[in-house]
Order: sequence, then structure tokens, then C-alpha cells
Amino acid sequence: MEYGTNDISLNNKAVDMKKKSGNACFEKIKEIFDLDLLKNGIYLNVVIGSSFYYVAESNFKLMTPFFLASIGMSKMEIASCLSITAFTDIIARLLLPTMFDRFGFKKRIVFWVFSITVGLGRSIMAEQSKGTALIVTFVIIGFLRGATVVNINLNISECCSLKKLPSAFGMFMVSKGLFVVLMSPLLGYIRDVSNSYTICIHIMTLLIFITFITWGIEFLYTILKTKNLEILAILPIQQSFGLIFRERFFALGITATQTSLILHLNGTITCSLGLISGPMMKRFTFRKVAFLGGLTVAAGICMTAFAVSLPTIIITYCIVVGVGHGIMFPATSLAMNTYFRKKRNIAMGLSVTLTGLGPILMPLLIAILLENYATTGTLLILASIAMHSLVGASFLQPFKETQMKNIKDDNDVTECNDVSCQLKQTEELNKEQEVDVKNGVVNRRLLDEKQQTDRENLSKDLGNTQGTKNEKKSVWATISEQMDLALLKDSRYVAVILGMGVSLVAETNFNMMIPFVLTELSGLERTSIATVMSIQAVSDITGRLCVPLLAQRIGWTSRNLYVLSLVGSTLGRTILSTWGDTYIVVIGVALIIGIAKGTKAVFQTLIIPDYVPLERLPAAYGMQMVCNGILSIAIGPLIGLVHDYMMSYVGALHFTSILSLSCVVLWYMGGLWKFSNITRSPNAKKKTTETQNSSA
Repeated sequence: MEYGTNDISLNNKAVDMKKKSGNACFEKIKEIFDLDLLKNGIYLNVVIGSSFYYVAESNFKLMTPFFLASIGMSKMEIASCLSITAFTDIIARLLLPTMFDRFGFKKRIVFWVFSITVGLGRSIMAEQSKGTALIVTFVIIGFLRGATVVNINLNISECCSLKKLPSAFGMFMVSKGLFVVLMSPLLGYIRDVSNSYTICIHIMTLLIFITFITWGIEFLYTILKTKNLEILAILPIQQSFGLIFRERFFALGITATQTSLILHLNGTITCSLGLISGPMMKRFTFRKVAFLGGLTVAAGICMTAFAVSLPTIIITYCIVVGVGHGIMFPATSLAMNTYFRKKRNIAMGLSVTLTGLGPILMPLLIAILLENYATTGTLLILASIAMHSLVGASFLQPFKETQMKNIKDDNDVTECNDVSCQLKQTEELNKEQEVDVKNGVVNRRLLDEKQQTDRENLSKDLGNTQGTKNEKKSVWATISEQMDLALLKDSRYVAVILGMGVSLVAETNFNMMIPFVLTELSGLERTSIATVMSIQAVSDITGRLCVPLLAQRIGWTSRNLYVLSLVGSTLGRTILSTWGDTYIVVIGVALIIGIAKGTKAVFQTLIIPDYVPLERLPAAYGMQMVCNGILSIAIGPLIGLVHDYMMSYVGALHFTSILSLSCVVLWYMGGLWKFSNITRSPNAKKKTTETQNSSA
């Protein structure tokens, strides 16, 4: 009996142990995934409502082209409507978050209001046909959508703590996936049964209305419970160079070689102005230099409108416009790097994002102008638009006097020689001796006389030293000082500009080759090529917006991200040259290259400011531009020679990748992965030495 009783007790203990282990395992899972969030009614309401909106949003984007085609719109008209929506969407994403944060609006309130307006706007659009009303509706819908897209993910952060935010986002993503899988086929079934896209659009609005109602009930309950009523640009003409001058070049009989000469000569002259930009930045303010550059560009475009021969085009476009660009670009870039210190990556990301909108907007505008005003009239209108750069230049305020004084004081300290330091030390020693001599008028008088003698002697030595230096200073020394040619003695700085120059030439030539590569390797037609390039442009803008924010958070340097962009471009070109005959692969390559291109566009202008001190930045930029111009003329034609020799773009792609990776190899050999102390100001070195001595 005792054995039977013991067996029963052992079995009960084993069962209890299994239950406890099972409960412990479940508690561990619940702790890891923060499943307690599912007990939060507000969180569930946010997740379900946002998932409903996501289903409506994703299905509407898919159905829009089919709906527009069903009402009789052509492919060009459909593309125009989609471009208009995308443009207003980007404008809203850039402007509205700052405005809402300024007024202190909550993200959920903003999303709640704008989501229902988006739904109503789409229902109105579904009842429209061709005409101005439809275009206006697309403009409004795109702008409103931008506000919702920005805040849809931020809704989650307002209903949970920072510690639980990763798990909250994870469950939100799972919810979106489940809702899309369950509800999207239902919308497709309704479309097949009703044979109407209009009904489907109204049902999508109904899904958004469900979100609006459930959130409204929650807000009303919160109000009643808490009694709180807290509700609530220089025109880049080179981007469309071929489109503008195609007819004129054909009429003048200008060959492809001459066209290439015009393009490269313009870029070379722009970069060659870097030698002058350094001294100009030291002598004049950003505003004056940028104003002069903008005025020169506008005048050059205006003169190009009346150029009817190759020599006059070279003089007006290559020389005058190139000089204007060479003057203005360093001023704006230096101003950006000077004004923004802590959030320089984000500021540069927004800047190049706005610049990246040029390829989206300008071709459509130029096509309209060419149809109505021909090449001469179009260029005159573009010149008048370029005059608006003067307004932008007027906002580049120069340094304040206090800031200039600080920089000058730093420079004065760095130029302290041994004689002046000795004078300072003698004064301090005399002060100490003067304090010690208290009981003797004669001793004090002798000390004062000795102090006066020492000062006179040291002052004479200081004057003699400075006079000797001034006598020895030659013309070459003056030029070297003005242009800060001492930077060329730093092998690491030389490696920086050489690596960036070679990679810039390689990436620029590849961007020009993309249409020809897709035609030869993939056999794509004009429409398919335009689609691929549009996907790349969208990916480019995404990279320009997102990567700087990510870099700001994780703390990666500009050089590391630039190298990563080169590796990404090389990977994309390698895939394209190997499996370029598959359309899906081409789309994937466009996404990779687009993100890499956007990342490179942001951080290529931040590498030099991270390497040299502010007072040497103008000269450093100038020498970089000169290096880019020389390498463009020297290396650029080699890529074309490789294509002509191998009779295929595969070899040209591999050669381009080798040039890009040479930057990585050069920087690795130069030890540029760590921040260099060589080109830091002597004042900074002195502070570091003093700190080390004091700690020792």
C-alpha cells in the first residue's frame, strides 16, 4: 500500500511539474513578444483601424490604373495622373509633419482626420470622368494621402511605451498581413461580380469609414472620461539636356561625339571653378557668391536660347552656364555644411530629396513648353525660372559677427609661435614674482625694471621674426596660402578626393548608360525602360529620405555609407550583367541601384566636411571639384572605349564596377575607416595634447 501511495504522489508531482513548466514556457513567450499588449483596448483599436486603412490603401493603388483605363484614359494620361498624385504626396510628407509638430497636434488625430478625407476624395473621384475636376481630385487626394502615410506608423508609438514599441510594431505588421490576405480577395470577388471599379472604390471608403467610427467612439469616450478637450528652387537644365536640344542639334547636324563633348566640357568647367571657389568663400559671404552664380547661370541659359552653332553653344552653355554652376554649387554646399552640425545628415537628405524631384517634374514641364514655344522660347522661360535662384540665395545669411570672431580667435591661437608663448610665460612668471616680493620697495622696483626690459627684448624678437617671415614669403607661398595647397601634402585627403572622383565618374557614366544597357541586355521597349527608370527614381528618393534618418540613429559615418552605396551599385550592375534578360530581376536591380544612388547623393557631399575643419572647407571643396573635372575628362571616355572594343555593355558594366570599387580599395589602403587627425586644426591638436598631459 505504501508503494502504491508513493507512486500516486510521484505521478501528481510529475503532473504539477509539467504544468508549471508549461506555464513557465507560456509566460516566457508572452514576455518575449509582449502579448500583454493585446489586453490594451486602445492598442487593439489602433491596430485594427490602421489595418483596415492599409487594406483600402494598398488595393486602391493597385486598382487606380485599371479604373482610369476603364473610363477611357490613355497610358500617358494615366501616367500623368499618377505622377501628379505622387508629387503632391511628397510635398505633404515634407511640409505637414513640421507644421503639425509646431502646433502640437497628436499623430492619431491627424491620421484620423486626413484618412476620412482621403476616403471621401476617392469616392468623389470614382464618380468623375475626364476633365479638370479629375485632375484637381488627384492633386487633393495625393496631398491628403501624404499626411496619412507619414502618421500611420506613428500611431502605434502613441499608444504604447518605448520599451514595448518593437513588439507593438511587430504585431501591427502581422495584423496588416492577415487583413490583406483575408480582405483583398473579397474586394477582387466584388469587382468580378459587379464588373465595376467604382463600387470597389466605395467599399474601400467604407473600410476607412469603419476606422473613423471606431476611433471616434474611443476619442469621445476619452473626452467624456477625462473632461479634456484637446482636439486638435537653380533649375537643373542638364537633367533634361537631350529633351531640350534634341531638335536643335538635329537641325544643326551636331553628331553624338560633339554632344558628348558639350556635356563633358560643361562638367569640366564647373569642376575647374573649384580653384577659385576657395578664395571666394574666404573673401565673400555665401549670399554674395551664390547670388553671382545664380545670375551667371540665368544669363547663360538666356544666351543659349539664341545659340545656333556649335561654337556659340560651347561658349554660352559650356562656359557661361558651367562657370555659374561652378560658382554657385560650392556656396550652397558649404552653407549647408556650415549651418547644420548635429543634424547635418537629415538636412542634406531633405535637400537632395527636393533636388531629386527634378527628374520627375521637369520632363513633363519641358515637353509642354517645347510644344508651345519651341526650343528658344523654352530656354527663355527656363532662364526666368532660374532667376528664382536669386531669391533662394538671398536666404543664405552670412555668419554673425560673434561666429566670425570665434573662428578668427581659433586661427589666432593656432598661429601662436614660440616667441609669443614665451612672452606669455614670462608675464605669468613676473606676476608670481611680483606677488612674492612684498617687503621691499627696491626689490619691487628692480623687478619692474627687469620686467620692462624683458618685454622690450621679446617684442623686438617678435617683430624681427615676423619681418623675416614676411620677407621670405614669395608669390608661390601667397598662392599656396590663399588656396590652402598644404592639403595636398596630406596623403589621406588626396586618397579621399581621388577615390570620390573615380567613383563619381563611374556612377555618372552608368546612369547615362542605363537606357542603352536595358535595350541591349534585356530587350526592353521604350515603355518598359521608362517604367524601370521610374521605379529607380522612386527608390532613389526613398533612399534620400530614409537612409539619413537611419544613419542619424545608428551613428554610421558618411564614408561608411558612401562605401556601402558603391558596393550596392556594384552588386546591382553585376546582377544586371548576369541575369539581365529577366524582367523581375531588372526591377529588383532598379530598386537596389536606386537606393544606392540616393544614399550616395546624400553622403558624397558630407565626406569632406567630416574630414577637414571648417576653416579649410572651401579650399578642400575647390580641389575636390578640380579633381572631379580632370578625372571626368581622363577616365570617362575609357568606358565608351571598353564598350566599343568588346561590342557589349557587359564589359562596360564590369569596368564601371571596377572603377567604383577602386575607391573602396584606395580608402582601405589609406586607413580612412577611422577619423583622421592629420587635417584637424592645430588648436584642436593642442587641446588634445593638453588633456593628455593633464591626465598623465
